[in-house]
Amino acid sequence: MTMNQDSDLNSIHAQIQAIKSAAGELSKFGRDFPAVDKNSLRILACVKMLELNVSDLVALEEDREL
Repeated sequence: MTMNQDSDLNSIHAQIQAIKSAAGELSKFGRDFPAVDKNSLRILACVKMLELNVSDLVALEEDREL
């Protein structure tokens, strides 16, 4: 991968982690609101798929650099 692609992946990874954090907080606040609770869990499931697709690739690249 090129440096630009690495930078893009790292930026995407950071955004995925921010979404994960926000969805986790939303889930905590939404426990009394079933729609918020269910939808935040759906968001977290989608984030998990993003992590499998992108964040794992970032981790592999970091391991390769060591």
